Amino acid sequence: MKEFQISRYVKKWLPLILAVCVLLTGAVYMFLASSQTYIASAVIRYEGENAARGQTPTGEKLNVEEIKSSAVVSKVISNLGLAQAGYSVDSIISGITITEVVDEDEQMRKEALLDEGQEYEYEPVTYIVSFTAGGKANEFFAREVLDEVLDVYFATYSETYVNNGYTVNSLRDLNQGNYDYIEMMELIDSNVDSTLEAFVRRTANGPNFRAASTGMTFSDLADRFYYLQSVDISRLFSKILQYQVTKDKELLIAKYRERINNNQINGSAEEEKIADVLALIDAYVAKMRESGNTNITYEYILDDVYGRDLIDKYGNVVGEGAQTVTYDKLIYSWRDHRQTEEYAVIDSAYCTYILNVFGRCLGVCQGLPMPSIGAETGAAPAASGETAPADPASDQAASGEVSTAEAAAAETAAPGGGEALCASSEKTCAAFDETTYAQVVSEIETGIDSLLAELEELYRITDATNAEYNEYMGASYISTLSSVSVEEGMNVALYTAIAAVFLLVICSCCAILLGRLNDIIQYVFYTDSLTGLNNRNAFDTYLKNSDKRVLDDGVVCAAVTIANQPVINRQFGREEGDRLIRFFAQTLGESMAKTGAYLVYNGKAQFIAVLEGTDRTAVEHMLQRFRFVLDRRDFLKDAEILYEVGIAESGGDGARKMRALLSKTMSSLKEYKSSTIQKTAG
Repeated sequence: MKEFQISRYVKKWLPLILAVCVLLTGAVYMFLASSQTYIASAVIRYEGENAARGQTPTGEKLNVEEIKSSAVVSKVISNLGLAQAGYSVDSIISGITITEVVDEDEQMRKEALLDEGQEYEYEPVTYIVSFTAGGKANEFFAREVLDEVLDVYFATYSETYVNNGYTVNSLRDLNQGNYDYIEMMELIDSNVDSTLEAFVRRTANGPNFRAASTGMTFSDLADRFYYLQSVDISRLFSKILQYQVTKDKELLIAKYRERINNNQINGSAEEEKIADVLALIDAYVAKMRESGNTNITYEYILDDVYGRDLIDKYGNVVGEGAQTVTYDKLIYSWRDHRQTEEYAVIDSAYCTYILNVFGRCLGVCQGLPMPSIGAETGAAPAASGETAPADPASDQAASGEVSTAEAAAAETAAPGGGEALCASSEKTCAAFDETTYAQVVSEIETGIDSLLAELEELYRITDATNAEYNEYMGASYISTLSSVSVEEGMNVALYTAIAAVFLLVICSCCAILLGRLNDIIQYVFYTDSLTGLNNRNAFDTYLKNSDKRVLDDGVVCAAVTIANQPVINRQFGREEGDRLIRFFAQTLGESMAKTGAYLVYNGKAQFIAVLEGTDRTAVEHMLQRFRFVLDRRDFLKDAEILYEVGIAESGGDGARKMRALLSKTMSSLKEYKSSTIQKTAG
């Protein structure tokens, strides 16, 4: 069997080893690349006094998990259009991690306090926010998502805990509803009022803020809204009231009478609540006088007055009530109920004014001309909500001195006395002048449409400014200590290099193992144990594999047979005979060593050699050297060795098949004799 030589096995399989290593290394790289994750991280810190106590600016408990809340992540997905890429809220949330950062000084303080057995309380304000992106994502995606998460969170944080005044445009498609003209103007005026109040708060919180996207400050926006309120809204109010413009007079009057009734009900309820609160305040004062304590502060607690226990007829407590209340809460409660009651009175006066305006006879139904603005109807309510009653009757109706019915009767009387035509009509008095009224209605509808369009544009600018303001205010309460940095979850190049080396070692070991296994198989099944050459089985396989092959020129087959091998075995013994066979095999191998000849011991002292890329002359020279060495052997010197040699060439003998070439070789055998005795004697 061949010697165990690692270099021989590796060299033999080197191309295959390299090819397999390259393919497997490429597969490993693709797997690692597909499993690669990118981790984007940023350090944030909550600012302000409340943050150190673990609270938001409004005093609520700070919850950093809001950073990866579904509300924030949903906006991120919408802003970046990630839904089309197959990302869900849960998939983004699962990639976000929040880790608190505790500095070394604080850690030492904690350990010191705990060692002394003292309690330790600490609210972290610094956190590392990370987002891990995997799959087909790259580092730019991870950075973009974390940037957007922080931007949305800052805006949401500001909107929730800092800038909690909203500017909502609830006027969209207002003119498409069933509102009357005066109702639409009331809604517009109310919406503008709430917007202006929000602007005042935001201007106070951020006096130097100016949005980069719109170039506007909240003061600039307030000026534009105030201009619309003081000019356009007031003008439309005045025109509606002057010309008594309505879509349905009876329905409008019914609505405002219903508002008056509701205000009276609410006012009565508030009066009862005020009486209850005053009773509690009196009891509080009495309790204080009894105790002799005159040092009343807002922290003083009043016991056994507010929310007593529920007791059944047997004196058993069946329900415990809240038994403490502070004096300041009582005062605040009285204030709130009083404001609600006064609002009901003011709104009732306003509703009475509207009823008087739309129920008044202007004389138009009697053929009189339309009066000028303010001549009969009185000035329109100002944008701030102030009202100007039309006459003393209206004042009396609002204050309760005369009934609403009496005031209405006075208003519907004709200027010349008697019952006016408009009193029993479905139309207002101004509507009897159909030409002028139709023109005014058209102007009012056009004016409302134009006003709503202008407000829509202003609210669009407001939304953009407010969004930037929320980010600005959020950033003032949450600072970013480091910009977003991205690092790979694994070093793909390093792991690929390690895998390549490992695969090279494994493939080399496999090649050595397979090579040695092939040596064993070849030795056991296809190698002659006496000579070490290929045996008959190997040669049969060689011939079978060559059956379909057409031989080129330069293929030579040589056969050498020991003709008197049985005689030598009988005369000199089997061991000497085997030695001779081994000598023939060794000498033939040495003679043809550089040609890569395929040598076969075919049994019965017959040797066959197949050489490619040579010719008959070269092979004859090799066999001549073989005979020369044979004649100078150092054993069996007394023996005469008879042997036969045959040569055939594919081109010269016209044999294009291996079996035909072998047949030509066997038919060309010539007998030779080797005797060292004769050569010595001669």
